[in-house]
Amino acid sequence: MTQPPPFRPFEALLRDNARARPDAPALTDADGTIDWAALDSRIDRIAARLQAEGTGKGDAIAILGRNSLPYALVFCAAVRIGAMAAPLTSSATPQAIAAMLHDCRASHLFADADAIAALPPEVADSDLRIVCMDDPASLTAWLNEGAEAPLPVAVGPDDPFNIIYSSGTTGTPKGIVQGHG
Repeated sequence: MTQPPPFRPFEALLRDNARARPDAPALTDADGTIDWAALDSRIDRIAARLQAEGTGKGDAIAILGRNSLPYALVFCAAVRIGAMAAPLTSSATPQAIAAMLHDCRASHLFADADAIAALPPEVADSDLRIVCMDDPASLTAWLNEGAEAPLPVAVGPDDPFNIIYSSGTTGTPKGIVQGHG
């Protein structure tokens, strides 16, 4: 029987690619393409800013918006610091989004402007840090308050990687935590 390869965290695989292929295209969205070196650098900046705001291993970072480069960067930055990425579906009702945010106890919500505008008052008025992903000026202003690189965080295969919400047979979304393994 063949032994499985030793565990390598997702964030280490990202760094490996950035070192091995810095100028190769890493991600493309409707607004353009980013190479591996720039991807790694931007993930670091978001991760460092999250850490500066007190987010760490096991905390949840909620993401609500269209598939885009900023969405991917935030997801990867959360994972880089050992936090859980909590992608929320934009087709959910405002009340379901509020329930998911409450359930995962997210410290931050990164969302597109239209999703932010639709948030119920109890979310918009909470202590949740809300950052607009599809407004480059908003995201840049938030990033400019932080360091360039995060502190390293060790994660194991059983540490939480993300939390995915099912539609819920009772009408209430249920969170399913997936590990790094």
